[in-house]
Amino acid sequence: MLDAIDDAAGWLAVGRRRRWILATVALAVVAVGVFARYWLLHTPLGRIDSDEATTGLMARGVLHGNFAAVVSGNNYGGTLEAFIYAPFYWLFGPNVTVFKCLAIAEWVAVGAVLGKLGAMLWARAVGMFLALSLWVCGPWTVFLSTRLFLGYPSGALCLGGFAWCCISMARLDTLEGVRAQWHAAIAGLLAGLAFWQHPLAVATVLPGLVGLYVDLRRHTMAQRVRLLRWLVPAAFVGVFPFFWYNAANSWPSKSFPQLPGSTLLGREHAMYTQMMARGFGLRDLSGRWTFGRPAALVLVVLIAAMWLGALRLLKTHAAIGLAGIFGPPIMAAFPSLYAVADGHYFTFILIPIFVCVAAVLPRSIRWDTLRPLAISAVAVTLAAATLVGFDHGLPHHFGDANGDVKELAAGLEATNFTHIRTDYWLAYRLVFVSNNQIISASSLPTRFPAIDKEANDSPRLAFVAYVGDASDVTWQRIFPERRRFTIGQFAIFAPSGT
Repeated sequence: MLDAIDDAAGWLAVGRRRRWILATVALAVVAVGVFARYWLLHTPLGRIDSDEATTGLMARGVLHGNFAAVVSGNNYGGTLEAFIYAPFYWLFGPNVTVFKCLAIAEWVAVGAVLGKLGAMLWARAVGMFLALSLWVCGPWTVFLSTRLFLGYPSGALCLGGFAWCCISMARLDTLEGVRAQWHAAIAGLLAGLAFWQHPLAVATVLPGLVGLYVDLRRHTMAQRVRLLRWLVPAAFVGVFPFFWYNAANSWPSKSFPQLPGSTLLGREHAMYTQMMARGFGLRDLSGRWTFGRPAALVLVVLIAAMWLGALRLLKTHAAIGLAGIFGPPIMAAFPSLYAVADGHYFTFILIPIFVCVAAVLPRSIRWDTLRPLAISAVAVTLAAATLVGFDHGLPHHFGDANGDVKELAAGLEATNFTHIRTDYWLAYRLVFVSNNQIISASSLPTRFPAIDKEANDSPRLAFVAYVGDASDVTWQRIFPERRRFTIGQFAIFAPSGT
């Protein structure tokens, strides 16, 4: 009896030590991710650009009754973030820090969903491994988590929920009950919402639905078909804003911008060597290998692990396995796909890819025993990759990333030049930061025609360029009658006589 008590006390002591190790290392990983984001937001890469400002301006539009179905100026792209962020715009105004934190919070939720998937499939420690992996998975993923991109984090969340529903349905004993119907309806709704957020979500949804059908093979054909009565209408509800917009505007989403010279083989190559390399943290923000040439070998190992894990999952959860195998090729098949190398499209296949990589972990491991080892591996490897990648890819200027545009907005208001024309990347950034006090027309592309028209119609329209850039030099030559002065790093060309 005394021996048994001693043994139990020993196990409890070991358990406490493991929990302390786990908690300490997990907190260290979280701290690395927080530090990396804090650092990034105080460098020039923390600047809000016009793509991100579009999110804020559309959130402001929601408060004024403008319920857009797609990203302003685009023929696609959902607007869930605009509705999510609108109350925060009402509370805090155009506070860049608040909006960046909202984007980060959405990506924390994506990590939580990814962690839940790992816990469902294997063990809580695997879930923690996956969640913390996403939190510090190299500089590009950290950078992406701070961007105010409409449809990206919400699309990833929808795809994570869709994967959760597929896994849950594959484990149901019967498809006849209300539980199966609810799972099918939620899966369909989330699949539709994901497609509304971005058409590239089909890279996960399409193979996922095929895999779900395979996962349910032990049930009768009639039972599987009956589930479609719940899944299909719910999917239509989710994607309805996308179809409503297209039906009302002669289907503009049929035409996408084409990348000249883009080929299927070239996109496939860039998908793995550029996009996935950034997604796995193996390339820094400038595109160089994080750890030099060995990082390329690590990429080969991870891609092989992804394929092997996907093949393993085909036996029990084909929805995830097929998405891991066919997701990248389906995405690369889009002839309109551009900017594939920069990594942000990784958002729409990261859920199955991360899960497939985790599936190669040895099945014999007792995760409850080796949790500290697993989390330590995440801390040492990924945190190091994140910090090294930032050191290579970040400018070392530290301060208010948006101080330049705040100074410009204040200066323009002080000189009563509140209507200007400038390049796209500055135009809507200035409108957002100034809370629409500065009305700025954009050179192409035009996202907000009403704002552009109001600016262009003003008799006091001024032109704004960065000091010394091509526009500054050109405008000095073709507008000699305009009065030129500077505000910070910007050159202002005021109308003559003002």
